[in-house]
Amino acid sequence: MLREAFCGNCMRTVYRATGDEDSCPACSTPLVITAAEVDVAESGVSVNPLFPENEDLRMAAVARYEILDSPADGAFDRITNLAARIFNVPISTITIVDTDRIWFKSKHGIDAIEIDRDPGLCASAVI
Repeated sequence: MLREAFCGNCMRTVYRATGDEDSCPACSTPLVITAAEVDVAESGVSVNPLFPENEDLRMAAVARYEILDSPADGAFDRITNLAARIFNVPISTITIVDTDRIWFKSKHGIDAIEIDRDPGLCASAVI
């Protein structure tokens, strides 16, 4: 049995054994407990927040699209620019989660091309 918890800093759900310290394994921020106990065997929850159970299938789909490290595309850039304007935010991205990185297909408001997969929100969102 594990406790489900949420990190408000990384925006990820983590599962901790009773008695484990209540801080995020990625950023050490205190966790907010969201469920008293979760039976992992019955729920089908992936305990590793960075790699979902269907990771092989997901990565096969990413490879099929042949989009990683492709050149900039004006259509994607128009989407990120429009999203930044509509939501009145300084940064907007379209990302692809690779095995060890989060790659930006399009970006508005940042210069980075990619970031490590570990600290990223996208890694948690694919679960």
